[in-house]
Amino acid sequence: MENMEKSSIKNTLSHNIRLLRTKRGWSQAQLAEKVGTSVNHISRIETSKKWPFPDTLQHLADSLGVDVYKLFMNETPISDKPVDSINQYKEDVKMLYAKYSKRFERALSKLTAKQATSND
Repeated sequence: MENMEKSSIKNTLSHNIRLLRTKRGWSQAQLAEKVGTSVNHISRIETSKKWPFPDTLQHLADSLGVDVYKLFMNETPISDKPVDSINQYKEDVKMLYAKYSKRFERALSKLTAKQATSND
C-alpha cells in the first residue's frame, strides 16, 4: 500500500473520530477520560499524527457508540464507490488485520477477563 493510501485511511479515521466526538458535544478531554488515555493522545489521533493501538481503537469505538469498522468508513456509501476502491479497501482491511490481529486478540482477551471479574 502506498503512503498516500495509508494517509487516506488515517485521515478518514481521524476525521470520523473528531466528527463523532464533536457531534456528541464532547471535548478532547472528555473523550480522553472515557477512553482512558491522555488529551495529547486523542489530539494526535485526530490530527492523523498517530495510529491508535487496537485496544485504544476499541475503546474509542465503544465510547463513541459505533463499531470499530465504522471509524474507517468514508461518508460515501460503499455501494457508491468504484469497484477498484472497494477492492483497495478490502486489501487495506486485510493488511490492518494481519498487522494488528495479535494485538486485537490480546486486547479482547483482557477485556473479556476484565468483564468476567467485574461480573463476579
